[in-house]
Amino acid sequence: MGLIMVNVLDDTPQHLEIMWRVLFGIGVLPALFLVYYRITAEETHVYKTMLAEEVHMTKNLFSASILSVIGANSTLKTIALQNVLISLVALPGYYVACFFINKMGRKLIQLNGLTWMTIIFLVLAIWWDSIKGQSALFIILFGLTLFFSNFGPNMSTFVMPTEMYPTAIKSSCHGFSAAMGKAGAAIGSYGFAHWVNNPSFGYIGTWYTFSGICLLTLILTWFCMFDNNDGDMSNIDNEFKAKLALENDETRKSFIAGEDEHEFDKDSAYVKA
Repeated sequence: MGLIMVNVLDDTPQHLEIMWRVLFGIGVLPALFLVYYRITAEETHVYKTMLAEEVHMTKNLFSASILSVIGANSTLKTIALQNVLISLVALPGYYVACFFINKMGRKLIQLNGLTWMTIIFLVLAIWWDSIKGQSALFIILFGLTLFFSNFGPNMSTFVMPTEMYPTAIKSSCHGFSAAMGKAGAAIGSYGFAHWVNNPSFGYIGTWYTFSGICLLTLILTWFCMFDNNDGDMSNIDNEFKAKLALENDETRKSFIAGEDEHEFDKDSAYVKA
């Protein structure tokens, strides 16, 4: 849509004000289409997630700014076309992730994506002076960082919180995880604008920073994450109940209140139907 808009309207401040508003409005339409079905959908009983997000959201938010320094011709139409090409490289990552999610597991997909992102950002940092003059090469490399983000932490960090937290606290913990991701995106967005405009840091320092963040996230993933590929929450719920049984009555009741169909057995620390 962005490419269509820049070809229909002239590149003037007045038309730019129209463009971004129309594009935002169009982006809302698919979500509005789903509102009714989401509100009327029946909830299952089981229903009754910073670092990776910082890199992913920053890249998406500032892709146009990054592309403006690539190659000799950086007009609005050229940048819009380059964004489309990058999206064509990045989008298949989602479908590849969907295909391999149960074959590889969430943790391995995240480790794989972060490994390739670390390597590609390092390549961008080391050879940036040569790469920035070659639009096609940069589009491929930058698109691959988004491909492996989609076939990596962008997908896994969305799925894993639904499978890692006990049912009693899933909504709160999933919301906290999502909030941490948005905080990372805010920090990355704020930092990026300052980093690239700092002569002593610039894009080279930014790519090194992204590579370092991906490496740190890779290490944390290796040591701190676990897979629950079959989606069976019973063991996680029972472990949580066992720990909850050691707490006082007030704390325990705050987690089990409202579970009309279940009775908490303090001695066995299991949920009984």
